Parts: sequence; C-alpha cells; structure tokens
Amino acid sequence: MNISTGEIKKYLQKRKWLKYGIIAFLALVLLASLFVFQKDFLPGNDKKEYRISSEMLFPMGRIKTLNPAASEDEDTYYITKLIYEGLFELDNTLTPQPLLADSYEFNKGKGSVDIKLKSGVKWHDGKDFTADDVRFTITALKAAGTKCLYAEQVSNISGTSVKDDDEIVIYFNDENNVSLDQLTFPVLPEHRYSDIYYSKTPEDDFRPVGTGPYEYKKFSEAAYLELGAYEDYHGQKAQNSIKFIVLSNRDNANRLVESSNISVLFSKEAGRAAKISKKNIDTVDFPANEVEYIGYNMESPSTSKKSVRKAIAYAIDTKTIIEECYYNSGLQNDNLYFPGYLGIKSEKDPYNYSTGKAAALLKRAGYKDRDNDGYLESTDGTRLTINIAVDSGNASRISAAEYIKDFLDNLRIDTYIIEGDWNAYLARLNSKNYDIFIGGLKYTESMDMRVILSGEGQSNYTGYKNGKMDDMLDEMRSGITIEETRSLFGEIKDLSKEELPYYCLLYKTYGAIKAPALQGEVMPLFSDFYYGCEKWKCRYEVTEEKSSEQ
Repeated sequence: MNISTGEIKKYLQKRKWLKYGIIAFLALVLLASLFVFQKDFLPGNDKKEYRISSEMLFPMGRIKTLNPAASEDEDTYYITKLIYEGLFELDNTLTPQPLLADSYEFNKGKGSVDIKLKSGVKWHDGKDFTADDVRFTITALKAAGTKCLYAEQVSNISGTSVKDDDEIVIYFNDENNVSLDQLTFPVLPEHRYSDIYYSKTPEDDFRPVGTGPYEYKKFSEAAYLELGAYEDYHGQKAQNSIKFIVLSNRDNANRLVESSNISVLFSKEAGRAAKISKKNIDTVDFPANEVEYIGYNMESPSTSKKSVRKAIAYAIDTKTIIEECYYNSGLQNDNLYFPGYLGIKSEKDPYNYSTGKAAALLKRAGYKDRDNDGYLESTDGTRLTINIAVDSGNASRISAAEYIKDFLDNLRIDTYIIEGDWNAYLARLNSKNYDIFIGGLKYTESMDMRVILSGEGQSNYTGYKNGKMDDMLDEMRSGITIEETRSLFGEIKDLSKEELPYYCLLYKTYGAIKAPALQGEVMPLFSDFYYGCEKWKCRYEVTEEKSSEQ
C-alpha cells in the first residue's frame, strides 16, 4: 500500500489532537475526583442537614404570678414586657418612644401631659384597648403598694382625666416631675382585671391578657411558661414562640446554652465569659444601670480644691480597675449618665489616665515636697493627704481602693484606705469624715440624676451645691421636648466635668450568652433583656439520631 506524505501528515495531526483530547479528559476526571474528595471526605466539608426552629427556649426561676401589679421578682419584670405594653418604651439610648401612645402634648406649667392613644389596638382576648384601661392601670399600680415593681413610676402621678376612648390626660405631683420615661409601666385591661389585679394566684384566678407581641399559652409554676405570637398584634408580629423553662440552679444554664438546649442566657455575674468553655459561644456585653464612681468631699481642705480633684482623676487608670477589680465586666464612660444617653455618644474621658497631667496640675497648684520627706506639701507646709472611704463588704471596691492608693502614692500623695461595714461607711459619708469615697448607684429607667447631683439629693454625700445645676436638673424633668432635653443634658455633662464632684470609674455591664444555634441580632437593654427577640430563630444541625426519630 502506498501512503502519500500528505496522508501521513493528516494521520499524525489526528493523533496529536487525540492525545490532547485524552489529556484534557483525564484532567477533568482528576479535578472532579478531587472535588468529590474535598466535598465528601475532607474534615469540615461534609454535607450537613439543618432544620430551622421558631421556638425560643429561655431559663427562668419559679415565678408565682404574671400579674404586674402583684409580681415582685426580676424574671417576671422582663417576661411581662413580652405580654404587656406601656404607653411608651425606651430605646437603646433610654429615649422614650411611643408604643400604645400615638402622640402627646405637655401642658406647660400645669404638670400634665395629654396623650392620644394608638387606634386599632386589641387586647389578646379581642376587646378594644381604651383610655379607661390606662386610668384603671394607674389606680391599680398605685394601690399595689411600694413592693410593686412599678411603684416608683406611678408615685409621681397624682391623677388622670379620660377625655375620650382614645385620649387621656395624666397629671403629675409637680411640674418638675413630668417625664415620658415614667409612662413605660405595663397597661392592664380593666374588663379582665378590675376585680383580680391584686391576685397572686398564677393559674386559677389569673390569666395574663395584654396587647404585646406574645400571648399567654400555658403555665406551670414549677416547670414552664409558654408564649405564642399574637396574630392580631398592632405592630410587627413575632416570628417565633417562646418557652421559659424553670431551672432550679442557674449554674446549669451555661451548659445548656453550650448544647443549644437554651437559646440565650442573661447574666449579671462578673467574669461570666471565663465560664464559657466552648469557643463557638458568643457573648454580648451591654451597659447595666449600675455606675461606680469616685465621690469627692467638697468640704475637705484637700478635695475642695478643683486642681486636686482633677489631678486625682488623671491619676486613676480606670482600664486597669475594670480589668482587675471588676473582672472586665464594665466599660469606661465620660459621665455618670447612661452610656450614649439620649443618643449623644460618649466622648473620650477628659481625665483619661495621665500621671504627667496629674503631676503638672499639682505643681501648678503649689504642691511640692518642701521638706524632702517623700510627700507633697502645700504652700503653707501642710502635707497633701487623701483618705479613701470604702465599704468593707464590697470586694471590688476594696480592690479598686487599693489600686487608687497605689496610683496616688506614685504622685507622692499620702494616701490611706478607711474600711468600714455598710453602716459605718454611710456614717462616715454623712459626717464628711473622708476625702474621697468609692460608691455606686443603681438607676431606674428615668435616669433622674437629682438623687446625687442636686444640692438636696438624697444620695449626694459630696456636699456639692450649684444653683445652676439644680435648675437644669429640674428643667430636665419638667415636660420638655426630647431636643430640649438633649441640649440640657449636654450642659449638665459639661458642668459636671468642669466642677468634678464625681468621677466615673465605670459602668457595669451585663451579658447575653448566645447558643450556637441562635440566629438574629441580640441587643438587650438593662430594662428589657428580650428587646428584639421577635425576630430570632434557631438553626440546628440534624443528626442521625434526630433524623431517625423524625
């Protein structure tokens, strides 16, 4: 057979393309096999099946009633916020926002506020919400006495006047106690509770009926509470249901969160993060309503001088105190008000830790070691001495006092710690037998600072008095607009920083511990742990055991 040169070339060309085709095919097979291997066999890349659950599981202690007028325990306080609603609610800056109220108008000089109610709101039993319910609630809560969780909020209310089904006027005791943040108490339905608001019986005599996003389903005092989404809710409907489980020992809750048997756990315990053993557990810290501070004796020969007060503030390393004395369960703040109060972002601490600035202030004030004994003296030769008063029953404050003594010793200030039990400590503060004290305050939702900043404040142990400050504090509570309140707050903050009767050590933080399965933004408030929970879901991995059960 004779084969031409051209045919040989064509044959070789075909072989060449065939070769390339085989190589390409083999390459594709190899890549596919690698993909399958990676997908199906490599650790962490196996195929997983998940299920989405809309049931939230939360822990609680044993509660005796879901009646806000009769309840006294903390768990009930937070749980009932899911069932009932107030005329107003506080957002994450403690700014009052209308909830059952639609609009409002302060009656200047009369100590009252006229409130128009939101239309179309239904109680969980289908009845209409009216102004008579608000009037009834205020009467019931005031009659419940001082043990009622909302006693302080209604104590300043002197009376009401119903103008229509959707309009009510609320009167306050005086024109300097008019504020919307007092109107966040839960409103109760008169038609259901008029005869039983005082009842403490949980099941037989009392079934909670509110206007909130969740309605009551089942309750066992010793075991659980079930809430379901209220379908006719006037706002954004809840996308889930909630089951509260009674835990006799809250220490078990950490373990249950780690296993996702509890969706989220709220903790006030310092050093809580250290108790979480799994790395995939998220914790969310949020400001509490507890502030720790230094109080200066404004009548002391040493701390009556502004330069000394400021030097002490500069000398204190608050970051170290938070970490070492409060187990890192706190945050720095530039004033005694709630961090970010009314939406005004906290600024950098004007007395941020600086021993150089502290020493310079003392030097300019004439303090120096005049007799070479290692301590500072004033121009008349008097040694600069600081006595720190502290409650012997508070370990964190004692530890903070020891650190502060070290800080001041480094400035060559002769410093002493004076411990005493609570009664002895209070007696020392009242008699002004100290230079500085370490104290704290737990605020209500109203954030009324007159208690420590006013010259007549019941917890003002510093002796600080300033007429301008008193006037501004009164005006803050006199029924002014949010914008006017913000402006006044800025002035109060500036005056406090300049005169410095107190120095903020830290704001304590609480914590939310999230289960790995929980999906959704957790953004609790000290006044509402379950704020925003209506959108939460849980994503669980389906195991073989669970699959077989299904």
